Amino acid sequence: MKTYIIQEPTRLSESFLWELQYRAYTEFGPEAWREKGVPFYATSNPLIAQQYASMILGYLRDLKKTFDFDHPLYLFDLGAGTGKLAYLILKELLPNLKMLFSDRVKIRYVMTDVVEKNIHSWKEHPYFQEYMDQSVLDFAYYYHAEREKPIKLLHSDEVIENTVNPVVLICNYFFDTIPQDLFRIEKNQLQEGKVILSTTRMSIEDVDIEDPSIISELEIGYLYEPIEAEEYYSSEPDLNQLLKRYQELFSDATFLFPSEPIRTIRRFAELSKGRVLLLAGDQGYATEQQVRRWEEPKIAFHASFSMEVSYHALSEYFNLQGGIGLTDPLADPFFVNFLGVLGGEGKYPETQYAFHEQIEAFGSGDYSRIPVGEDQTLDSMLLRIKLGRYDPILFYEYFEKILKSVNSLTKEMEEKLVLTIHKVWDQYFPTCHQEGDFIMNLGVLLFQMRHFEEAKLFFERAIEIGGDQPHLQQNLLKCDYMIQQENSSSS
Repeated sequence: MKTYIIQEPTRLSESFLWELQYRAYTEFGPEAWREKGVPFYATSNPLIAQQYASMILGYLRDLKKTFDFDHPLYLFDLGAGTGKLAYLILKELLPNLKMLFSDRVKIRYVMTDVVEKNIHSWKEHPYFQEYMDQSVLDFAYYYHAEREKPIKLLHSDEVIENTVNPVVLICNYFFDTIPQDLFRIEKNQLQEGKVILSTTRMSIEDVDIEDPSIISELEIGYLYEPIEAEEYYSSEPDLNQLLKRYQELFSDATFLFPSEPIRTIRRFAELSKGRVLLLAGDQGYATEQQVRRWEEPKIAFHASFSMEVSYHALSEYFNLQGGIGLTDPLADPFFVNFLGVLGGEGKYPETQYAFHEQIEAFGSGDYSRIPVGEDQTLDSMLLRIKLGRYDPILFYEYFEKILKSVNSLTKEMEEKLVLTIHKVWDQYFPTCHQEGDFIMNLGVLLFQMRHFEEAKLFFERAIEIGGDQPHLQQNLLKCDYMIQQENSSSS
């Protein structure tokens, strides 16, 4: 079978892969997550939201002597995707802010994306209206390649040129979708990795490099050429310094280099006099040992593509800049959490403590890798759901098993299940109409336990989210009938 070269050896960060990816996201909009299969569960669940809120609160406690309470703390959620993580963080963060700081700390949570359709869907989402009305939530177009473009908030019309207080960057599933570079050190010699794009499915004449659907047709190879670290990033001494650091650490290694992630961090540090808290999570590698075992980029294809992020390199970068970079030494490459702090004085003990307690003790990556199991009791299922901060996705996975146990519940287990259902609902954030079935399932469980008033409420919510369907109307009629029967028997 003949192989057609589509792109000759090219610096990875300059490959047209990234332009294809940009076109994919702008074309698909919100459907990237709903129908195109772009993953987001590991980065957008109640547990990770609680952990991020705890680290933000720790950071604020460290800042209490220097924080200007007359000005807000800006939190920038880059590539905020479905909006689910933003909603869950706000739900967790705001009541705890009030408890710890009364009403003294003002925040502006800014959801950003490169896709106008995504931003429009957030602005119209009913779950965000309360936060918009409180001037807590705003939105901004942000594209990493447009570094000089000002950040304009689309709800308040504010243009952010600088901030009085530090900024918080939330970058879940963001760094693994923006350009990186590739290097290899072989016998102490630094080499640049270049990417070669080819296909066996079509000839070059049939390739439309503006059509993102060709991503799935591509085959990727690599070519390495010797370079000098001091000259590679000629106008960016911080990147050259990091590259030189890697030459000191490794005599033989192949590694991705987070050039564009670092430029993004630098851009937001310039807004805030160099003071940044970064919270990030992606596929990648976290330790020196993982770098040594790594081979070449394993590109994950879905609606678009993504690749691993070297959080070890980012940690080294933060340390070289006089800051703090933390990763979990036991992190699985499937999902790595990172905390970085730049600027200010001191060691940020509350922030570091929150990371150790929240991420190293048991991070969201650890949680998502626990097998669901086939022979769990109802009690163990409810405990697992509780461990995930009443995660609706996990509850949905357990629904059939829970339903089978409903008719043999003790009163105590019934009360526990009813309370769990309401707590799961409290963590729910709709991303598409198809999720009406999940809400209906909650009503079915309550109906089976003869909690007819509550079941009716969930069937009504299912109609509100998923549309008015005949089976839901039948469920409502059954609830009304059973409620009427109970009222008649008690009168």
